[in-house]
Amino acid sequence: IKNMDLLAGVVVFFFQAEDGIRDAQESRGLGDVYKRQHDGFEENEAGYFVAVDDKYADQQKVFEEVGVEILDNAWKGYHCCLFAYGQTGAGKSYSMVGYGTNKGIVPISCQEIFTRIGNNKNENKSYEVMFSMLEIYNEKVQDLLIPTSKRPQGGLKIREHKTCGVFVEGLSKHPVESYIAIEQLMDEGNTNRTIGSTQMNASSSRAHTCLLYTSDAADDLLCVDLGGRRIIKKK
Repeated sequence: IKNMDLLAGVVVFFFQAEDGIRDAQESRGLGDVYKRQHDGFEENEAGYFVAVDDKYADQQKVFEEVGVEILDNAWKGYHCCLFAYGQTGAGKSYSMVGYGTNKGIVPISCQEIFTRIGNNKNENKSYEVMFSMLEIYNEKVQDLLIPTSKRPQGGLKIREHKTCGVFVEGLSKHPVESYIAIEQLMDEGNTNRTIGSTQMNASSSRAHTCLLYTSDAADDLLCVDLGGRRIIKKK
């Protein structure tokens, strides 16, 4: 972080009702899992889950309540970070990334970034957007956009610069010109994530995943999907 005075961040906590926990052996695939977790929603013809009443929030509502403010602050020059924290299977990755037509905060934000750039009327102003994706697993930082065979064995190093602040040395930055380009990179990174089956989630991420957007139109926007907690103590 270059300037702590220009820091804006939100931590979103996710909770899962006890009756929503299912054994991983029951799971038949991601699509099936997501449909079972949408008891308070109705699926439209496009496959999008719409909330049945105000007690529930669909993906667009979550973005409007959380994502818009973060993106607006980044556009104003603040360093922004959004954390998703909670129990495994509670919906962190779903709300951050989404599934199918039910896009989460990250892809919707990507679309909004390029929409705002497209609305620029100043011919003398140009924009460049860079995308990076990494995970932290077993205290090692790995670049998810680099093939496993080409990654350093000990992971990437976290450094601190007097002017630039904290950064990951050697993290690849990919220039993107559209949301489709980001989506392709996200798909590539997601296939390289470390996952493992648990009794609560058949495809639980066992690592912390970070997506970083760097743009000269806005300041750094960091989205963090923390690995789920598996130990739940009953009172």
